[in-house]
Amino acid sequence: MSRKCQKKKHLFLNWLKANHSRFTLSPRVIRHYKNRVELNFIGITNAIRVLFYPATGIMVNVFWKGIDWDFIEDFDVAVVKSKAGYGCALCEELQVYPTRNALWIKHGFEPFLDWSNSELATAKWLELYESKCGTSAKLHQEKPSVGKEESKQIIGLYLT
Repeated sequence: MSRKCQKKKHLFLNWLKANHSRFTLSPRVIRHYKNRVELNFIGITNAIRVLFYPATGIMVNVFWKGIDWDFIEDFDVAVVKSKAGYGCALCEELQVYPTRNALWIKHGFEPFLDWSNSELATAKWLELYESKCGTSAKLHQEKPSVGKEESKQIIGLYLT
């Protein structure tokens, strides 16, 4: 099967296209690989990247100055099949969906849409912190104080 045919059948890309107008911030596909899709959002810093993995779910990562700093949110889906339908093995209480596609949409894609419209769209600042233990990133609505930490950086989320 050609790569073009695979893209036409790609559940996430088709869902993204059909639901593009529901996003407060417009998502844009950067790259499409065999095992993942990378996207970002138009109008905000390119440091925030969304990675969709067909086997595991959606991760929202922060890449800054060539470093993968941290993930700020994830929407994992571990598909399990039962006689009743499909569910997620990561959930304490198994909710059953009639199809694998319905599971992905309701359990992964829709929560990602809700998060991007509530948390990401309302954030104004991205805090990046580096310590001996590693790096971290966090979204903020108000500009956080830098304090004495020399390894903390605050960048504006929205492009000017």
